[in-house]
Amino acid sequence: MHQGFSEQEYELANHEHIHEKIMHSEEPVYFQNPKLPYSLLACAIDTKRDMGHIVLIDKHRPFRPIDRKLLSLFKSAIYMHLSQTEFYRNNHGYNHESFLRDLLDGKIIRDANYAERLAYTNCEFHGNIYCIAIETARSSHIINTNLIRNTFENNFPGAKTLMYNVAIIIFLDLPGTNRLSAASIATIQNLCKKYGLFAGLSNQFHDIIDAPGYYKQALRAIELGTRQHLESSLFCYADYYLEHIANIFTQKESTETFLHTDLKILLDYDTKHHTDFADILYEFFINERNSSATAIALNIHRNSLNQRIKKIRSLISMNWESYRERHYYILSYELYKESQKQ
Repeated sequence: MHQGFSEQEYELANHEHIHEKIMHSEEPVYFQNPKLPYSLLACAIDTKRDMGHIVLIDKHRPFRPIDRKLLSLFKSAIYMHLSQTEFYRNNHGYNHESFLRDLLDGKIIRDANYAERLAYTNCEFHGNIYCIAIETARSSHIINTNLIRNTFENNFPGAKTLMYNVAIIIFLDLPGTNRLSAASIATIQNLCKKYGLFAGLSNQFHDIIDAPGYYKQALRAIELGTRQHLESSLFCYADYYLEHIANIFTQKESTETFLHTDLKILLDYDTKHHTDFADILYEFFINERNSSATAIALNIHRNSLNQRIKKIRSLISMNWESYRERHYYILSYELYKESQKQ
């Protein structure tokens, strides 16, 4: 019905973490599940790569000692067959997974082979792409990775998922010029809360060859987001980019060296006189020097705002008609505020 394991089915099949036990044994493993009316004998096709299991049940007759040897021979035959096919080379049977994994590893560059390799995947990327990284290690409980992948693929048609560095990576590929809607972001947020996921969402990008940089963006969003919020959630890089910039900048320079001279003057004046002129000028500039909009944003009367603007003008010598000056002040103020949080 759901084209994949449900959470209950996964718990049943993985009773007492049998998957891990099978993956660590070169020989077939006997086991029983109290919820099943029969015993099972299972082995991994390859203990080094998760290519699947072969499972026998004693529904029609009890197991015999020779069954274990026969299953080992059968496993070897299947392994030899798969090792000669594209299934083995691509690990999970999906061509795009091998391509995306090599892309994230930095093994693919834009050349003639890149175009040929992309065509081989038999999937298109329309040019409105987002990367979601889900760090499974941060979760307080075991995450059913197959269920999570199926859930995202069902909710977002055309999504490409893969396992990479113990994380679930999802590429959302939107047709046309569409951006990720607020409703879609809310859906992802709800999935994160439901399954206890710590996920990072990159900015939009337009060429899958650029995926490595945006994959790092998604991871950075989780890193920055969990500094402020300890619970599972979707962390969007767009909400934390300024903090990222501030972190990079302050690794080599102090915040003080970047600040606009007039911002420093206003900050010093505010400290001495218990005013908020630095904040007021910032609001004035981001509201395009519109007094009415600024007064509403600050929740003060327009006449009071005009009096304070007049005082600010007397304290600094900035050319307010210069876009570059105003932009420099805005960036300085935002960097300063970010540095105060750290």
